[in-house]
Amino acid sequence: MLGKSVEVMDLKGNGDILKAVWRGCLPGVILASSKKIALERMVGYVDTYIQRDIQDSVKIWHPQNFRRLVESLTKATGWESVQEELSKDCGETRSNISRHMSLLKDTNLLYELRGYAIKKERVYKQAKYFWFDSGMACFLSGIRDVNSLKRPNVKGGYVENFIFQQMLLWDSLQLMPSEIYYWKPKAGSSEVDFVVKSDNRVVGVEIKSADNLNFKDSQSMREFLKTHPEASAGIIVYAGRKVYPVATHIGAVPWTAF
Repeated sequence: MLGKSVEVMDLKGNGDILKAVWRGCLPGVILASSKKIALERMVGYVDTYIQRDIQDSVKIWHPQNFRRLVESLTKATGWESVQEELSKDCGETRSNISRHMSLLKDTNLLYELRGYAIKKERVYKQAKYFWFDSGMACFLSGIRDVNSLKRPNVKGGYVENFIFQQMLLWDSLQLMPSEIYYWKPKAGSSEVDFVVKSDNRVVGVEIKSADNLNFKDSQSMREFLKTHPEASAGIIVYAGRKVYPVATHIGAVPWTAF
């Protein structure tokens, strides 16, 4: 993870972040030679692993409601989700919603993030949910091509999901596991997408899909570092290709290098 000092570096090749997000990280989908083949493999994955294998492992009385729950959760990727609202969307009882979500988490298909807070800090604590793979999250929510991902107010959560996958990969290579949260105070509009706590070190991570960043883009991270002296640095992951300082103790890092 990034330290307090950031050196400017220009990395060759920045790729297309939205194409990477839509494909996700499943080898069969990444290596598919066309969008049609990629979609066929996504369908096969859903039929085999998410529907058949899960229903073989535990009795699901109303599979159609379970599928609606999965769709609702993928459409809400990166947003706070409330079980009562999910229950209304899916036509299921809250107890069954809780049971099904526990099943998705136990099978590592769904990951739950809680709000980060220090003592007496007023922040949102309800859970945010991310999927094991951004490509499957897109597919299950009805996003069938990259252009659909470009619609306003759509891409943000799925880009966050993709970066979250890279964070999980990084964490799997560490000797001691990290704790990952998000930060969103109840007062004001600031929000930091991820807060990583590892070996008593706290680092904020924010995701931007823009090709360039300026000082204004660091506002939420600056607020987080100001109110959390235990945090050592902030990282803003973005779609450009340069590593450079954006503000004090805050560095911009290309998504390809994260």
